[in-house]
Amino acid sequence: MLGLLIEDVTLLVEEQVNIHIRWRGGRTQSLSVTRPRPMSVIRKTPAQVVALMNELLETANDQQIAARLNELGHRNWRGEPFTLKKVMLVRRTYGVKNRYERESGMLTGEEVAQQLGVCASTVHQLGRKGILKRHRYATNHRYLYEPADSNDRAHAFQPDAAHLSDLIARM
Repeated sequence: MLGLLIEDVTLLVEEQVNIHIRWRGGRTQSLSVTRPRPMSVIRKTPAQVVALMNELLETANDQQIAARLNELGHRNWRGEPFTLKKVMLVRRTYGVKNRYERESGMLTGEEVAQQLGVCASTVHQLGRKGILKRHRYATNHRYLYEPADSNDRAHAFQPDAAHLSDLIARM
């Protein structure tokens, strides 16, 4: 029905959208509305939040970062609190590496097991006992282990059978 009343409409898109309407009776009307922001800008995570996440990844995993961002009052573009999945999505979107992907020189349990010549479960037991220095890097109890020259437990990495049997005996 509105189409029967309007002769034509002209849109001029600049910083604002200017709308010029010519009605069938000869009357004209002009409206001006602010241009909507692009969805890519609306959904963009603020640079300060991405920088804070990058900084926190030196000592925390994604779940801990989500909790810390929520404590500081940060929210995503919808105003929702951060969750593990939302932190992971922001990391992937902005190319921020997690603790495991960073070049920190730490080793996985399997790499340490290969150096020691034992199975990975033995390495994890040595880590739980505090014999090997480990750092949690994700959820589900995933750990990275410090290399031998970065702590005083260098004897744990020596392939000497006496040291290995002593360590395993203490478990």
